[in-house]
Amino acid sequence: MKPEIRAASDQEVPPDYPAAAIGLLPGDEYIVTAGGLRGHLGYFSRDESGAVVGIDLGGRLFARVGA
Repeated sequence: MKPEIRAASDQEVPPDYPAAAIGLLPGDEYIVTAGGLRGHLGYFSRDESGAVVGIDLGGRLFARVGA
């Protein structure tokens, strides 16, 4: 959850899940193997050159950001 959305909420919001392990599947797919999202499937998105530019988890695309 974005910090500004969390801060603007007038209700208590649940904490974010901590980082969890994933397992790589054939192609660009993966499965979450631990934590609160265990068992969820997702995939990596790539650009034309093949570089990973984001991941999909639960139907939402999370774009890669620079360091």
